[in-house]
Amino acid sequence: MLNNVPPRYHSPRRRANATKERPFFSGLHSAGPSSIHAPIRNGLFEMVRTQLGQQKRVGEVRVRVARFMAFLLVCVLAPRAADPDDGRAQTLQGSPPFQETFQQYPAGVFPSGWQVRGNAATAQTVYHIAEKEGNRFLHAYAKNQDVQIGIEYVCKPQDYPILRWRWRATKLPPGANERAKKTNDSAAAVYVIFDSSLVPRAIKYVWSSTLAVGTRFDSPVYWRAKVIVLQRGPAEPGEWRQESVNFYQDYKDLFGFEPGEVRGIAVLSDSDTMTSVSEAAYDDFMLLPGKTPSRLNPAAAAVTLSLM
Repeated sequence: MLNNVPPRYHSPRRRANATKERPFFSGLHSAGPSSIHAPIRNGLFEMVRTQLGQQKRVGEVRVRVARFMAFLLVCVLAPRAADPDDGRAQTLQGSPPFQETFQQYPAGVFPSGWQVRGNAATAQTVYHIAEKEGNRFLHAYAKNQDVQIGIEYVCKPQDYPILRWRWRATKLPPGANERAKKTNDSAAAVYVIFDSSLVPRAIKYVWSSTLAVGTRFDSPVYWRAKVIVLQRGPAEPGEWRQESVNFYQDYKDLFGFEPGEVRGIAVLSDSDTMTSVSEAAYDDFMLLPGKTPSRLNPAAAAVTLSLM
């Protein structure tokens, strides 16, 4: 048994001491490269396995995300067949850039989306939403009053040069003539506003009491406005007349150059200069594209309607 003990430990005392020390030395000396590196190696292996597991999970998540995104693209880009009974879907698919049907307002109220030029209290007495057979429209009744309201919308007139609406005039101020300032009343008028929010240009389309249809002239009350007569005389009871005007072409013809952006539209039924009554109705305003529309800027402009 002493063969396993170094010669210096052959005495009983040294052999006993060697027996006590051996575990330590044994542990130390028996710790060859494989044993001393095992914890490090095992730790490295565990770290690698953890990283590989994390990468695998990340890869699985990326695959799931990619599949989900592909699903979303299919849902968004796939054409949706319009349900014949889905009126809202058909309206959205074929809707123009701007339209005002007044259907969103309850009957009897002033249309809150419209701004007032003049006295707001007067505007609320002149203009309100009316309803007949399920159709809502803007009704105007002005008794010795003059107040204009408008709605803002910005677009390029080259892209959407057509304004379509329907209207009717049931009471016209007798003897009114839009050519002269002292007789400048209209049962119904629709403005297209251009260029500037501070000093805009405008075309005023009127339903006149006396002037011939097709008459064109400079406004007698505002130097940056032109007037075109579209209708004359009262409408038949219950009769709506539809208009479609190419205001882009009208602007070039009347002003002699290209217009700037459209800023909005406005309406006016007035009777103050003739000290009389005007009554009319407006409905279904719609901007329509020309033959080769390019780009629309549908942002609403923060402008103040400042017209004639």
